[in-house]
Amino acid sequence: MQQYADRIIYTSCEYGPERTISYNSINVIGGPSNFPLSNTDQLDSYLLSSYGNWNVMAPSFAPEFGVDKIPTEDNPPIDAFIVVSFEKSVYPTGVEVYETMNPGAVYRIWAYTEFRQWMLLWDKRVDAVHDDIRNADLKESRIFVPAIRIINQRTCVLRVEFSTCELNYIYAMDAIMLKSAMSNMDEPIPFAYMSEVKGWREDGEITHQPTPCSLIEEVVKALDASTSKLSLNDKQQMQPVDNRRLPQQVPKEPLQQGPSITNLPYEMVYKILTYLDLKSLRNMEQVSAAFRNVARDRRLYREVNLRPYWMDVDSKLLTWLKDRCVDIRKLDLSWCGLFQTFTKPQLERFLSKHGPSLTHLRLNSIGFHNSTIFGISNYTNLTELCLQNADVSDVLNLKMELTKLTRLDLSGAIITGLSLNNLLCRNQGLQHLNLSCCIFNSVQLTQTIGRFNRQLISLNLFKTRICHEQDLIPLTNCTKLQELNLGYANDEYVEESELGRVIEACPELRKLVLAGFRDVHNNNIFAIAQHCLELEYLDLLGCITVTGESVNALFIGCSSLRFLEINHCWNIMDHWITEWKERYPNVAIKYGTY
Repeated sequence: MQQYADRIIYTSCEYGPERTISYNSINVIGGPSNFPLSNTDQLDSYLLSSYGNWNVMAPSFAPEFGVDKIPTEDNPPIDAFIVVSFEKSVYPTGVEVYETMNPGAVYRIWAYTEFRQWMLLWDKRVDAVHDDIRNADLKESRIFVPAIRIINQRTCVLRVEFSTCELNYIYAMDAIMLKSAMSNMDEPIPFAYMSEVKGWREDGEITHQPTPCSLIEEVVKALDASTSKLSLNDKQQMQPVDNRRLPQQVPKEPLQQGPSITNLPYEMVYKILTYLDLKSLRNMEQVSAAFRNVARDRRLYREVNLRPYWMDVDSKLLTWLKDRCVDIRKLDLSWCGLFQTFTKPQLERFLSKHGPSLTHLRLNSIGFHNSTIFGISNYTNLTELCLQNADVSDVLNLKMELTKLTRLDLSGAIITGLSLNNLLCRNQGLQHLNLSCCIFNSVQLTQTIGRFNRQLISLNLFKTRICHEQDLIPLTNCTKLQELNLGYANDEYVEESELGRVIEACPELRKLVLAGFRDVHNNNIFAIAQHCLELEYLDLLGCITVTGESVNALFIGCSSLRFLEINHCWNIMDHWITEWKERYPNVAIKYGTY
């Protein structure tokens, strides 16, 4: 049996705002519509917004915290994920991913089973990929057929994880197929499982899969089975020996026992435990009472990153952490909580207790679709707040006490314009602001930024559609900008001179994105070449009026340039591309075949 995804449950990355269709995850639903046409516009495909290591080298990059002790195998380079559901729950025998452009991003595939647990179906590091004859004549697209692991539980939910760091251009996919052998469809499916994957629940008790026999029980069963096969003579030989019939032996002196690790001084054991990850710390508590006391030391839980363990984070783990994170400073719960592995009230209780001590809080793509009310407004020590894809609504109200933020990430989030405006006004030390694909009602945002946020180093307004006539002028006050993303940020005409003034006012720019920004002209490119001498990354995707003469000036003026995107710049002739690739081999020029 073959079935295509019929619903998008969650995705961590969209190419545009959630309410749009073009290039977004909704295009994965149903059978392939673009495949295998890789050279056409990918409007009806799902695109990932980043590729390569360019984001890591950008001024806005925020390294992960709390992962230095996590084993590499538990923290692979996953950048994004999508969770899809299918009509029928089946025992999976195969998966197909229809990749329409620049294939190779799929890294892991998980199944959420009827027993409400995540099971790994495929891992790029250890599992094979099937050759498929249908790919014989394809170059830029393919049907990806991983050799999945066979599991003995049914599923109608798949999670596909992506790693884009090794790709040389944007990745696109068109459909996901789940294969299975024909099974008894009358076999009942647990109601709690179906209610989760077919419709969100806000309450209800979580039930878990029955615990399998312990290892000890299995060993006892094996011993009983082997003993039953012994002959009577063999069993007699196994009878206890009467020590009184053995010759007397000279007693030996007791062996001198060396120092035990459980008897080490507290601080020495603590030093050992500082090298352990969260899973290991939890296991160490079971060793002895002495280890349990040390493993609860609050100093071990000042930086907690649960994102790599998203599949294991539940209410029990939050309860276990609650009494140990007394001095926590940094917390990352991104990607956790899908399918009510813990409830919103449980998270609220956890954060209400430890939020006031936090300086860094990341709740990116957390598993709650509705408004999240976590008391964030009262976490007065926060310097970093990341709420990607969250429905913040009016949580950050006028009474908020957040005033120390240096980084705010609301990409893909929903927030009222009043709350956002108030937040920016109160945090004048803000250095990094990401509003990519953020949804908020009309507000003169650039005027607020230009007045109150002049310390900004990076500003991302990708697809916000907020820049109208005269809206760029306030950004000339942000003279410390090293990264500016105005991709698709304007719906209306913007004077050529306005963009030029912003470029002239920001000579420290290292990354500039003008993809799809209307009315980018040659004079703007000449201004970049003249004023932004440290520029390393420039995206001009779709800037149709730009010509080769102005871009050539970039190579001359911006000697640090390492990336140039000029696809769909129809006025740049091919001979320019040939010349630039020969003269500037260290610059990644994205044009034509990428």
